[in-house]
Amino acid sequence: EKMPKNKKKKGKAKSQIAPPSLLGQRSREEEEEEDAAPARFFRPGIDKLEEGEELVFDPSTYVMYHALKPEWPSLSFDILRDELGGNRTRYPMTMFAVTGSQAATASQNKLTVVKLSNLSRLPKTAPDENDEFTADSEAVVDLEGDDDDDDNGDDAEPVLEHVDVSHPAAINRLRSCPHKSALVATWGDDRTVRVFDLSAHVASLNGLGPKPAWGATGP
Repeated sequence: EKMPKNKKKKGKAKSQIAPPSLLGQRSREEEEEEDAAPARFFRPGIDKLEEGEELVFDPSTYVMYHALKPEWPSLSFDILRDELGGNRTRYPMTMFAVTGSQAATASQNKLTVVKLSNLSRLPKTAPDENDEFTADSEAVVDLEGDDDDDDNGDDAEPVLEHVDVSHPAAINRLRSCPHKSALVATWGDDRTVRVFDLSAHVASLNGLGPKPAWGATGP
């Protein structure tokens, strides 16, 4: 004798979606996990920024940090060797550099010889855990510090001095001569290599001569 089959009861399927309160809790937990994740450095050409991500300034990775904003984009620059001695460790620091512009028109392009002085270090004290750092954080970093050694120049104001040299084309790349840094070679977007002697410009930044006029120096 055949036994009757059990009839399945008809009804609505139970929802598998978590209630809103649990969804909110899960979201907060995920955010906390992201905040707790260790900071990582960005490798240009290897890492990619996801949508909504942005690069931020981490002061713990720098001994000294100063931001500059040039008049025109500068695709290339080089450090100029000076006579102030090697392996300097005393603050404030001084350095010389030269940059090449990519201006809107060819006649506006230039080399810029730069002297940066009174470059102070970042404070040694650890930042508060609630601090958020951005590209402009150096403007709000407390430079008073707790060190007794005032000779390190922690509270010095940075000084920027520069001399411009006209250049007939946009500069794709430049390099200074290792043996005589005032000799600077440029490679322009007009496929021309030029060599400039910037000795007079460096001397003027050191107070050892007059400032050369715009257009007075050619390759």
